[in-house]
Amino acid sequence: GSNHSVALQADGSLWTWGRNDRGQLGDGTTNNRSSPVKQGDGFSALSAGGAYSLAIARDGTLWAAGDNEYGQLGDGTTGSRPDALKVNAGVAAVAAGGRHALALLADGSLIAWGSNLYGQLGYGEPVQRPIPFVVGSSFVSIAAGASHSLALKTDGSLWVWGDNAFGQLGDGTQTSRSTPVRIGSGFADIAARGNHSLALKTDGSLWAWGYNRYGQIGDGTSINRSSPVLVGQGYSAMAAGGSYSLGLKNDGSLWGWGDNAFAQVGDGTQLARLMPVRIGTDFTFVAACDWHSLALKSDGSLWAWGSNAFGQLGDGTGVTRAVPIRIGSAYAAVACGFLHSLALKTDGSLWAWGRNSFGQLGDGTAGNRSTPLQIGSGFAAIAANNVTSLAVGSDGTAWAWGANDDGQLGTGL
Repeated sequence: GSNHSVALQADGSLWTWGRNDRGQLGDGTTNNRSSPVKQGDGFSALSAGGAYSLAIARDGTLWAAGDNEYGQLGDGTTGSRPDALKVNAGVAAVAAGGRHALALLADGSLIAWGSNLYGQLGYGEPVQRPIPFVVGSSFVSIAAGASHSLALKTDGSLWVWGDNAFGQLGDGTQTSRSTPVRIGSGFADIAARGNHSLALKTDGSLWAWGYNRYGQIGDGTSINRSSPVLVGQGYSAMAAGGSYSLGLKNDGSLWGWGDNAFAQVGDGTQLARLMPVRIGTDFTFVAACDWHSLALKSDGSLWAWGSNAFGQLGDGTGVTRAVPIRIGSAYAAVACGFLHSLALKTDGSLWAWGRNSFGQLGDGTAGNRSTPLQIGSGFAAIAANNVTSLAVGSDGTAWAWGANDDGQLGTGL
């Protein structure tokens, strides 16, 4: 969430820590916690909103705790709840928006609750709904933007509703919609970030719409688009950066577009690109950061480009790189925070570099590193957010380091 963390252990136990002024930890108090506190057993999935938490139990029941000013807990009230409460049953997936929540039930029905100022709940009236209600049925995927919602149905049709000031709904208007509107079919994947939306179709075509000031839509203009525009064909994956986009095609070629002030697109210039430009080939994974980018090739080599003021590219310099440069080999995964980078090698060793003012590299110092430094071994997964880093050990243990002003690391210090 904004200042709290939720974690699920392999045995199904649910743990929370961090800020708790709205009861978002679900421990029955409003006391902040600087180490993980167990909240219960038998859980299977979770999602964290700004100051509230959602969790699905193995029996399909949905539980919520925390901020409830807009009824986002779904308990029929608008008062914050410091103890976890059961909201619904038969839940398969959840998506926590800014102040609204969506849940996909096991039978394919979609329910929503919380803030509805822009119609993001799909209720039909701009009034908050503290009790979950059914939006529709036959859904398979959901996504929540700042104040708009997207959902895919089993037939591949895409439905949208909520805030539409920048055309982020893609229905051809800038009129907010308080009920779901169908905008197309044949879709396979969706994503929402801020005030723009991306979607992949089953035929590999990539579509984008909404806010486009920096050309992040990729249609050759900087004009906001209120209808899906075709970015290109043959795509298999996509990533959204701060104000730019990256896309991988089926043939392994990497493409970038949008804001390029720090050379984060990787095309050899620092000119904004309003259409996708080809960056390279043989890539298998991309991570779009704020001002720099990371990517892996099929041979396990790691490549980086963009801003390098704090050594976040890992090439031993502080020089901005306008094209991908090879950092090393035998890598399996990459992740990036605001100005630092993490990478996991195939042998389970963890490496970090870049800005380290909050200890986010995990080397025991606050000194920046311009080349990858091994932090440890025996890791299986990594993640980074702003100035905090997380990792999962191969034994299932969770590790965290970096900023801890709200106890978000769970160290007890």
